[in-house]
Amino acid sequence: MRTAALSALLGLVAATAGAQAVQYTAPGSLAEEQIPTQERLKAAMDEARYHLGSLRFGPLLALKDVAWVNNVFGTETNQKSDFTATLAAGGDAYLPVGHRMTLGVYALPEYVWWRDLADRRGWNGAFGAGLFGYFNRMTVEIQACGERHQQYASSEIDVPVNQEDRRVSALVEVQVLGKVSLFARGGVDRWRYDPRGLPPETASQLTLLERDEKHAGGGVRFHFTEAISLGLGVEQYTTDFVHEEGGRSNSGPAPIAEVGVKTTHLRVVVNAIALDLNPTGRSEFIRYSGTAGDFQIGFRPTERLELEYYGGRSLSYSVQLSTPYFLDERTGVALQSPLGWRAASRIFWETGRRNYVTSAAGGSGGADHFSGYGGSFSLQIGRSASLNVWMSRSDITSAVATRNRSLTQIQASLQLKGGQAQWW
Repeated sequence: MRTAALSALLGLVAATAGAQAVQYTAPGSLAEEQIPTQERLKAAMDEARYHLGSLRFGPLLALKDVAWVNNVFGTETNQKSDFTATLAAGGDAYLPVGHRMTLGVYALPEYVWWRDLADRRGWNGAFGAGLFGYFNRMTVEIQACGERHQQYASSEIDVPVNQEDRRVSALVEVQVLGKVSLFARGGVDRWRYDPRGLPPETASQLTLLERDEKHAGGGVRFHFTEAISLGLGVEQYTTDFVHEEGGRSNSGPAPIAEVGVKTTHLRVVVNAIALDLNPTGRSEFIRYSGTAGDFQIGFRPTERLELEYYGGRSLSYSVQLSTPYFLDERTGVALQSPLGWRAASRIFWETGRRNYVTSAAGGSGGADHFSGYGGSFSLQIGRSASLNVWMSRSDITSAVATRNRSLTQIQASLQLKGGQAQWW
């Protein structure tokens, strides 16, 4: 039998695998607990309330990313404000295929609307399929997904853009002994950016970030108790940039270590990666040999309260030609609590810096220091609807005066039908 700790750890592994470069980390997002794919799949299937033989299916409908953006293009002067919202409508379906195997598919086209900026309106969406098998001694997860959403593409560009990710991933884990299992995983991500409605300068900067990422590897996992797991392994990362100008193609091996602890009052998740990335071809990438990863330490004194300390370090490619990448480092604290049986809230505060690398000797191109706070509120409305409101405030100070800025984000989403649980 797979333990609860193992399932929780696998859920976080699936979320972070292949993420040797993280372009944008939303304020407070490192504090969010990752739900295992198996649990998310079961919840999504339960939401699909219609049955046709062994086929389950259901509609998905949401009004999301409802926001007032006070500086749409992130400019210092002649700032433009506007109101935006996105309507998504589609469906998902699930079909058993063989013993303990399930095929899941979804299609969720969405329309992005802006009140004044008509050239920013248009269609996005998400489509995909997955094959999942959960056996007594083996787990199989294969996913192929494509999505394009309006979101922040980089920590350096405070502008909502249409970002596209097409990805294929696979995970296989086999229990070989009572407390030991072997795992293998891999995947490909294809990152592209739609210039629709963007100023030419911003569109050119995003072009520098278009790339294909690949990762493959495996390792061994030890289940010491039902609450404690340790995974050790190695992966090979390869990144190929699409455009030669500013290209930072690189590759290299990465030993990995993953720790999971989950008890009634304590939750600890650590994902550590020792990257050794080297330039390939005519790349302008500067070798990076160092660590990356994230951690969460949560303490639950009562069922209605959790205190969390969290943090992470990630490599992000810069839109500035003078520096190939920067290291995003942050730590924070969060407090979350249910407000009755239908509502829940979370507040957070975090601080960190972005260190820019400019030379093979690891020379610094300066650092951006930032701090921020925020929170979220969710309310369950009946059986199939929910309201979510999210807010954050970030203040950035830099050695480069033009990078000093403050950013306030407030968004609301109304889930009208299904989609509250998603395996994708």
